[in-house]
Amino acid sequence: PKPPTAVSYRVRRHPLVAHDLETITNLIADDAGPQAALRKLEEIERTLRGLSRVPHRGTTRDEMTPGLRVRRQPIEETPLTTAATGGRQSPVSA
Repeated sequence: PKPPTAVSYRVRRHPLVAHDLETITNLIADDAGPQAALRKLEEIERTLRGLSRVPHRGTTRDEMTPGLRVRRQPIEETPLTTAATGGRQSPVSA
């Protein structure tokens, strides 16, 4: 018998994702250096690619956008002093 075929889903990115990723990368690069920023960007991209295989990860946030799921990832290994929240920069408490 044939092994089951893996289902792959199409992941759509909101138009502002590219800007958000650039902002995140720049914040990390400013605080922790370009190599740390590149590692975090690669980690985020891996996670996004993984959604095509397991799309129901994360917590639904329909109150923000219908169908939106949010997956929080720890960033302890990247020392940030600021974070972008809702388009504004806010201090992050240590």
